[in-house]
Amino acid sequence: MLDAGLIRQLGVGESDFNSPVLFVRKKDGSYRMCVDYRLLNLAVVQKQFQMPVVEQLIKEVSGYRYYSTLDMTQSFHQIRLDDETSHVTAFTAFGKKFAYNVLPFGFTNAPAILQETVSQLIQEIPGCVNYIDDIIVYSNSIEDHRKSLQMLFEAFRKNKFFFKGSKCELGVSRVTFLGHEVGMKGTRIPEAQLKAIAALKTPENPKDMRSALGFFNYFRHYIENFSQIAAPLYEFATKGKVQFTKVHEEAFEKLRQKLLKSDLLIKVNYDLKPVSFQLEVDASHHAIGAVLKQVHNQEVVGVIEMVSRSLTVAERNYLIRQKELLLIVFAVKKFRHFILGYETVVYTDHQSLETLLASNTRPESERIIRWLESLQECNLKVRYRSGEENVLADVLSRLVDAGKVELDDLDATVNEVMESGETVTQVLRQRNVVDQIKASYDTDAYLSQILKLLQDTDRARNPIIKYATHHEYLSISHLIIPIFVVKLSLRLNLRNKLLQLCGITRIEQSRRVRLRTSLKPICIHRLNHLGKHGSLVTNQRLHSFHGKAEMTRFDIHPV
Repeated sequence: MLDAGLIRQLGVGESDFNSPVLFVRKKDGSYRMCVDYRLLNLAVVQKQFQMPVVEQLIKEVSGYRYYSTLDMTQSFHQIRLDDETSHVTAFTAFGKKFAYNVLPFGFTNAPAILQETVSQLIQEIPGCVNYIDDIIVYSNSIEDHRKSLQMLFEAFRKNKFFFKGSKCELGVSRVTFLGHEVGMKGTRIPEAQLKAIAALKTPENPKDMRSALGFFNYFRHYIENFSQIAAPLYEFATKGKVQFTKVHEEAFEKLRQKLLKSDLLIKVNYDLKPVSFQLEVDASHHAIGAVLKQVHNQEVVGVIEMVSRSLTVAERNYLIRQKELLLIVFAVKKFRHFILGYETVVYTDHQSLETLLASNTRPESERIIRWLESLQECNLKVRYRSGEENVLADVLSRLVDAGKVELDDLDATVNEVMESGETVTQVLRQRNVVDQIKASYDTDAYLSQILKLLQDTDRARNPIIKYATHHEYLSISHLIIPIFVVKLSLRLNLRNKLLQLCGITRIEQSRRVRLRTSLKPICIHRLNHLGKHGSLVTNQRLHSFHGKAEMTRFDIHPV
């Protein structure tokens, strides 16, 4: 490095800076010198230059006939530093002090400096973009391609920049750029990456899982419902006490298989007149997913992009119609640059949305008003499609384990029950799940404690029951998540091994055999597929069954 002029030896007192040096062993047994600039990076003013987004670059360069990729030789070292700057890069090795004459690796502003430098060199060249030191030239005609390459070589020769010939590909129909294979038909995962995915071992510790998820996340746009499938893996990677189970193994294998079987993502062809799109959306309790397709003469040309994300705790409390509308807003925002100005048919399995966007009536909340306003700029037509027909978007959002119920989902569960319009007693009778509910008490964190109290034969002497009877409430503080039981001894009964909610009068007591929380692990998934009604009809049905005051008084609530 000293002979090549990359570094220079400093004299005594020439620099007040000094960074430590580390030597890292390479695969061939030799060593690579690395200077640790972490403390220097903390003191440096960050250079403000916007780095390009990889996903946008891939979309921009796909769909052309000819490609060339070029890679710079030791790109950072091709940018020289002046004397006023180089002294801050000082380091000590073998008892001597040195400083870089060129831009060093590990310096926080190095990527932004190189990105800006190369961008300025190629800004006048048609069909040419870069990501730091990776440069790609793309054209639809061989003449234009040659012209762009000549301009690129001339600009680099003039400014004394060099390419590494072994890493350059010129005039090919398909090329790998930033880990994606781009060509005339669209983008796909390169064969080399697919082989690496197939050979990837299932990680069984959080550190290895984080590395694997970083790899999967880079190709998430090729994976249907990435957020939903990867949810248990992220939980395992971030929470050290979570044990690696079969659930994690199955989720990892599902991600692997989806990557190995991933389809080609096409580039929008605006020459196919009239240009129109098809947006398939579906929301589950934990995530939302959408698929954008291009359509020509009522025939699907291909999949453009797939997006998904997990719902926040607050969003999980939305009614199902609000979740579906939230998903449309999310998808339109993601695909706005594709669909703005063109007809887009949105397919959803929630029929009320078909009339909501065309209705002049005032929506039930300010949130929905804001969402509807944000959709007005796009030419959207909402069409109902049953869940069986809306396969791809449904897969994007509904791969969650139906038996897994989180504490944060309690309010959402109640909302879905109330939205149904069917009483839980009717659901029990129609679905024949009484035996399942009885069996679920032993594994339920809340109901098992309540059941234990109610099965005490000597309730009069039970201090917990006596306290609840006198004070009309009970706080079970020894649970990990305390629960609040309203009038436990007066309002809960154990009849035929089934917990029942009791009313004030004997007539009401004989009718009210409903405890919503006990149905949470079993009934809610089924209630989601029952008919949905407006809020007025739903409230009338609930009030006639409960009485308005009783709806909020006789439940178990988390606090």
